[in-house]
Amino acid sequence: MNTPNDMSGFALPTYQLPPLLLTPSSSPASYVDCVLCTPQIVKVKDRYLGLLRLALMLAIALYIVVKVIILDKVYNKHEVPVGSVRTTLKMPSKVITYADYPYCNQGTNAAWKAVFNEDFKCQVWDDAAVKFPTEEVNAAFVTTRVLMEPQVYVCGQDDGETGCATPYALDSDADPPENVFLAGVEEYTMGLSHQYQATTVDYSNPASHDFAGSSAVIQGELVDIDGKVVKTFKVPQGLGAKPTPDIIAISEFIQAAHANLATKTVDDVDGHSQYYNGAVFMVHVEYSNASGEVKYKYRVQQIPGASYKVTEVRNHPMDPKGDRLVVNRAGLKFIFVVSGDLVAFDFPTLLLHLNSALGMMTIATVLVDMLMLHLMPMRAYYTKAKFEETADFSDIRDKQVEDTRAQLDQLNIELAELRARAGTQNTDENNGEVAPSLAPKVYEPRPPAPAPATSPAPLPPRPPGQPRMS
Repeated sequence: MNTPNDMSGFALPTYQLPPLLLTPSSSPASYVDCVLCTPQIVKVKDRYLGLLRLALMLAIALYIVVKVIILDKVYNKHEVPVGSVRTTLKMPSKVITYADYPYCNQGTNAAWKAVFNEDFKCQVWDDAAVKFPTEEVNAAFVTTRVLMEPQVYVCGQDDGETGCATPYALDSDADPPENVFLAGVEEYTMGLSHQYQATTVDYSNPASHDFAGSSAVIQGELVDIDGKVVKTFKVPQGLGAKPTPDIIAISEFIQAAHANLATKTVDDVDGHSQYYNGAVFMVHVEYSNASGEVKYKYRVQQIPGASYKVTEVRNHPMDPKGDRLVVNRAGLKFIFVVSGDLVAFDFPTLLLHLNSALGMMTIATVLVDMLMLHLMPMRAYYTKAKFEETADFSDIRDKQVEDTRAQLDQLNIELAELRARAGTQNTDENNGEVAPSLAPKVYEPRPPAPAPATSPAPLPPRPPGQPRMS
């Protein structure tokens, strides 16, 4: 017999999910109205689609082999070298005649004067005076025009002088300063020697010898801005041959840059020539071992509209605060930049690029899918086979919750009715008193039981059919 509080006879019924119904759709599932869009693999048996995908994959494979591996050589690791360039200057051994240069007024400079309004004398300076400063790293300055100003120190002339605003002034006793062109500087030759080194190479490895070296033992060439070779430089051959610097005339630099100094400077409102204002040239020394051996190229480029001027102060060596000569120079500034591309086989680099290239194989499948779903005559059949829509699992989940709540409500009603019937019966049997089993229970903490002296004997097994004692 079950007691009123015994729930062993009641159990919540389990809810069985309805069978999954797949509803084919006439259009692809929308990525807006679905909770989860997951791909599925569908084998479309169509020879035209299969051949099209195979042709696309073959074309991509040829592109990877020919373009990526053979032509681009993606298996190589690239290094950009750095280095330094040392320059020297030497004047020509011939006699420099003023009449040979159109900017010298000692000759026939009527046409030059008419264009640039420049009527200046020319002088001849040696290489030590033309190059300023005499030593400069990765740069060289060649003077084309000078303006020399004799100056005297004017501070401290009066005994009661308390300050000085302008320490130097023009020497009134000297001739007025005038501009002078330096004749024939374009025929001076520049000697170049340079070194290179890659910064991220382990030089303890013998295979890294191509990543550091000097121009003295490497073949090079001077090219113009179109890539045409202007001049080549070979390594000295023979027993006891000494390395020599690369000799390049200033006119060859100008020719390689496709420049013309007999033109007006862009930023000069007076319309002076580039001999008067100067010019700036970038000379890139590019190292490369793409052909198997290391070579270099000089690539010259003029910076448009840029002029260059510098001031030199010559103090009297015995009297630093006395008279001085200020030489205002304008000329050609050459800036040398060592760069290039040195390559070496690197297996991790090959794997990285192959992984990226093989990912292009998926493009074949994507293109065929787009053609299949949008352009092919049987696209409606392809779409129906590729996309499927399931029942709405959100509705199934909501229905399951509603059914469970309804069953719980029904169970509570039945339990209340059972308790009501049991309470009425016990009240009649106890003369109107509430049965102790239905009375509210007050739980109090139970005092700890004394520890048994010996282990209690095990209880005998409960006979079958006898209710468990509560």
